[in-house]
This record gives sequence, C-alpha cells and structure tokens, in this order.
Amino acid sequence: MHAFRCSSLDRVIECPGSIALVPLVDDRDGDEGDEGSALHLRAARRLCMEFGATAPDGLPEPDPKWPNISFSQWVADYYVREISEAAPDGWSLEVEVPLAYEFQFEEPVPYVTVEWVDGAPVIRSKLTSGFVLSGHIDSCSINPDATEAIGWDLKTGYDPVDPADQNWQILGYAVLLKRAYDTLRKVTFYIVQPRNDEDEGFERVSVVVINDLDAAVATLAARVQDSMRRADELITGRKSCKWCPAALQCPAAIAEREAMKLKLTAQHLAAIKNKPDDATLADWVIASKVLAKPMEDAEKMAKERIGAGTDLVATDGTTIGIKTQNGSYTITNPQGMWNTLKELLPEPRRAKCAKWSVTAIKENLAEEMNIPKTGNAPVTAESLFDAKVRLHVSQGQRKIFTFR
Repeated sequence: MHAFRCSSLDRVIECPGSIALVPLVDDRDGDEGDEGSALHLRAARRLCMEFGATAPDGLPEPDPKWPNISFSQWVADYYVREISEAAPDGWSLEVEVPLAYEFQFEEPVPYVTVEWVDGAPVIRSKLTSGFVLSGHIDSCSINPDATEAIGWDLKTGYDPVDPADQNWQILGYAVLLKRAYDTLRKVTFYIVQPRNDEDEGFERVSVVVINDLDAAVATLAARVQDSMRRADELITGRKSCKWCPAALQCPAAIAEREAMKLKLTAQHLAAIKNKPDDATLADWVIASKVLAKPMEDAEKMAKERIGAGTDLVATDGTTIGIKTQNGSYTITNPQGMWNTLKELLPEPRRAKCAKWSVTAIKENLAEEMNIPKTGNAPVTAESLFDAKVRLHVSQGQRKIFTFR
C-alpha cells in the first residue's frame, strides 16, 4: 500500500506522475533543511519548558551537524509567541504530534510504480486497495471534550507558501486529526511563516477554519485516489515542480526547459515586433515560476560539484567555474554604528541611513512593552502602531500574481 506524507500532497495532487518518479530520487534537504529542523526543535522545547506542552514521542537531542541558529532563532521565538497568544486556557497542547491513517478504497485502484530490474527502470501497473497518509503536526491544542482542535504549522523558509485555506498539506493535517479524534467537529489551522515580508504584502500568519470535517476527509481521499489512477501522468506546474525532489531529472520538466532553447529564425525575428497574445504571456509567467526553484537547485548542485574539484562543461563547450567576490554588508553592531553616525552626520542625513521596517517596529513594541502583537487585548502592538506611529508612514500597494 502506497504511503504519502501530508507535506507531499500538493505535489501528488498537482502532478500524479511524481508518485512513481520521486521514490527514484535522493531527496536532499541540505543546509536549509538542517536549519529548519533546528528551529522546529527550539520552538518545541520552548513550548514544553515554558508552556507545559507535551511531546508524544519525546524530543530528540540537537544533531551536531545542525548549524548555529543564534542569528535566526527569532523565527522559532516568533512562532512560540503566536501560539502563546492564541492557545486557549484549559486546552491540551502537544508538539511534534505524529499521526497516520490508512484509507481504504471501495474497490481496488490501478496505479503505476517504477522498479529497478537489472539496473534498468521498469514501469509496472499494480492494484491497490488504499493508501496511508501520515504527518507530524508541529503544534496542536485540543479542547477538553475533543470537539475542537487548533493546529499550527511553522514554515522557516523565505519563500512564501500557499495560505492555509489553499494548502493541501494543512487539509491533510485536519483530516488526520479527525481520524484520530472522531468527536472533532471543528479544526482551525494556522500557518506561521515569520520570514514572510509583511512590508511586501505577504502574510506571516494565515488561517483556515474547517467546520465540515467529514467533507474534508471525502475530498482529500477522492483527490489522492484520482492521482493514483493517473500516476503515469507528469504535469509541470507552479506547485508540482517548485518543491519536487525530482524536478532536475523529470522528463516533463526537462522537456519544458529544452523547449525554451530556440535558435532565432526569420519568423521569430518577425514575431518579436508583435506583442505576445494573452495566453503566451500567461505561459511565460508560469514557466518563470516553474523553473525558478529547479534552477536554484541546479546552481547549488553545480557549486557543490565544482567545489569538490569537478569541471562542469556545457554541451556547447562552455566551462563553468567559481570565483569569490565580496557580498552584501551586514551590520553586526547596530548601536555602535548609530553612535558613530551621530558623531559624523547631522540628524537629517543620519535618518536617511536607517532602513525602517514596519514589521520590526511592531515586534519591538510587543517585546518592549510586553503586549500581544495582535488580538483583542486592550492594547496591542498593532493598535499602538496605528495610534502613534502610522501618521509617520504611508503604505503603497504592490501587484502580485495569483494562480487559479
């Protein structure tokens, strides 16, 4: 019986063929995965020590290979603060909650697998009676009579994920909670992504409230079953390719990248004078989103290989190397920097050197005055900002793409 993790549901539903393809590929998280694991562990330990949370399977010791997260530990602390403000009194609080459920189909479903036989891949069609869905919920709070649950999922990366109400991973967690607690009638789930830039219009916290859990179970089971029936179909797309471990090796993704390699012809040159039609323009936008993450992965892998002494030579004979150059500056002592600038620059020019972040102002107000960042409290950092600080700022608008 095939097993899926909630974190893979977006890919599985968007690209059924990844069900067969991904098991053939070594999924490497790299340093980002190490940092993410370390931040999740810090958050879980704080919730256990400071707020009485429990961990069903216990918490592991930090892996020695994990990076030092002193500079980024604020990500975990932000998440802990969100939970401390939202978790109701008297409800249980658990961290790193492992859940799994075996879904049974009414009748067997054919699906495709890939196996290695004598060093060569062989495609086989099999029948399956269902699938297993599993996942680890970062944090979960349940009321005393187990009719309502609140879950939190911490995202430690910089790249914004789909909001909670459009996220199959979150729906998967809600379904697993329903299967673990049959008495549940309502699940509220938050995605907390502290590194989202609110000044750029991205939410750090998104939420979905699911009242019809039976319908959620049926919807998810049907979509996964449909994907398993079509497990020989590779479909490139914004969601399916962006985080797919097989994106660099996928035949469909390779074909799409190859299709972008064209030599100019007279017809192409003539067409350049005309504006692209709407459909072509939309295709270009989607292609840029689809290829962005695989290209980042390719650059990272190339730097690793070149750093290990391997020469990379392109099909046209171009040799790729690496050189070191100066990067951007990081101010390591902000107070010392400010004191020095006070000696060197008058006030008007000194203010021009500061980059003011509305997000940072709100966070520092909350911490300095020991008040919630948002919520229904008499005074919050948000309300204080609106009352005292907002008159000094203006908020522009930005246009971002949506995909339906």
